[in-house]
Amino acid sequence: NNEDSQCVNNDEEAYDNFSCSINEDENESIITENEETVLSENEDAIFNELNSTHYAYWTWSSDNYTDFPELSKRGVTDILLNYYAFKRFSPEYVDAYIAGAREQGINVHIWAQIFYKEDPWIRPIDRQGNVNYKFFDEKTAELEYYASVKGLAGIHYDYLRFSGSEKYDNTAWQNPGGKEAITYFVKQSTEAIRKINPDLIISAAL
Repeated sequence: NNEDSQCVNNDEEAYDNFSCSINEDENESIITENEETVLSENEDAIFNELNSTHYAYWTWSSDNYTDFPELSKRGVTDILLNYYAFKRFSPEYVDAYIAGAREQGINVHIWAQIFYKEDPWIRPIDRQGNVNYKFFDEKTAELEYYASVKGLAGIHYDYLRFSGSEKYDNTAWQNPGGKEAITYFVKQSTEAIRKINPDLIISAAL
């Protein structure tokens, strides 16, 4: 069971505030009036989101009983359900789980594990600098499946990095081009997700 081998604190504390930032570049080219209007509207949406409060729990698939009314009463707004739920349970079970949460005003996001499945980690590039396109395509197809799930609020990318182990040459600084490979995967997968459900929230943890 891959999820059981992780050492991630899940339902011991609430995770507060999905956040995002706006990067400003003085050297950007001049934008048109229409583009400026769109950017302004996007900024308004971002700041409205930042001014609201979200409380979320990460949950294992083994947490097969969740008291949604109680969580809602305590102010929980979002649940990040581990991807293993799709292996442990039927699609109908997951659909019912999402529907039950939505009835109490709680959004469900799939907690996807990107470059960690089980030891060893999946490398974005090999030691010769070759991009792992085969894995990128397989993982993108998995994320596309999640994007098609009815009622889902978002997909959360976890382990979006190298393992960080210098001993096994598995750090970004030891692998030139690795950062660019991860960026490529994010672009490829998010574009695929948006084609299926443009309204999904896509978030990430490192």
